[in-house]
Amino acid sequence: MKKIWSTEGWKALLARKYKLDVLQYVIFLSDSKPRMRTQLILTDLVFSFQLVQFSTIDYELFLSSEKGDEVVFAVLGKFGDSKPEQVARRIYERLQQTSVSQMELDKHLHNYGYWLTCVN
Repeated sequence: MKKIWSTEGWKALLARKYKLDVLQYVIFLSDSKPRMRTQLILTDLVFSFQLVQFSTIDYELFLSSEKGDEVVFAVLGKFGDSKPEQVARRIYERLQQTSVSQMELDKHLHNYGYWLTCVN
């Protein structure tokens, strides 16, 4: 419960400072079932946030992005019937397509290459 109080506090501070409605999302990277609470309900306070579990999202959605930094999230998605090696190859090919230079491709491979070697 301590975490949800902390999250609620940050949301209030940001909303007050920028005078905007603040939307919060927690990205859950594990493929295990999340056990964290996503809402706090008190007498005069209701707070909640969206919990997004990447392992439930079809990896093809990430592959369709034009941004390499988004394409690499395919490694965390749901593979369905696809073999991990096939997914890694498709991610690499898509990174080649979306990179505007060899330097950009190298950056993605340096930053995310480990993920591609550990696909599921």
